[in-house]
Amino acid sequence: MKKAVLFLLLSTISITSSFAQGFERRAPRINAGIDLGTGFQDGSWVPSFLYYQNLSAARAPWLQVGWGVRVWGYYGGATTLEAPDGASGYDKLRVGRVSMNGASFLLGVNLRVSIFDLGVNTDLFGISFGKRRQGLYSIANVAAATDSIVEEYNNEFLGTAPRNLNALPSVWKANNGQTEAYIRVRFNEQVGLKVGYTVGRIAYRTDVALNNRQSRFSSSFGMPYVALSLPLY
Repeated sequence: MKKAVLFLLLSTISITSSFAQGFERRAPRINAGIDLGTGFQDGSWVPSFLYYQNLSAARAPWLQVGWGVRVWGYYGGATTLEAPDGASGYDKLRVGRVSMNGASFLLGVNLRVSIFDLGVNTDLFGISFGKRRQGLYSIANVAAATDSIVEEYNNEFLGTAPRNLNALPSVWKANNGQTEAYIRVRFNEQVGLKVGYTVGRIAYRTDVALNNRQSRFSSSFGMPYVALSLPLY
């Protein structure tokens, strides 16, 4: 996943550079649209509203680089979040329910073939917020943890909330956001259908630093996605 995201970012930069070099010679083409849909699996829902713009060179209208804003939510049941790997392994924080909302700026690459769009996009940075929860904290290797941390926090419920500021969630753990691969079918100039697969990460933070000074916990997800697509221009 990290290599795929880095490849996407490098490809986007390269394509944008090519467009800039030929901008004055041939005017680029821009199209925009809205996708309104949701991911779903095993009682979890990830609804989203995506506004995007795609830019293509006149010489290669089938190849597009895009950017946009995704407004999203994540709603699910009991979830086990893990801290980044430390000296004592993966410490865990289990919450009885997950509910959060956020907004992200994204980049993407799109191939346009006839009435079909095939593409991928990924969140670069964003914000998120949600209801505070109580999470059951457990240390993976009690013998390697300090006695004070074990006595005060192990197997205890701790206050936790979604991480607010996020960057490159597909590369860095403990960040909220998502990446999607999709196929969009344009039935006409007014409406289309988008289906794909969304992978992402939800991240929470605790009020105190815990074992290995960790205070951020996250869990990854992957689910199918379907949306109504509304071209704008």
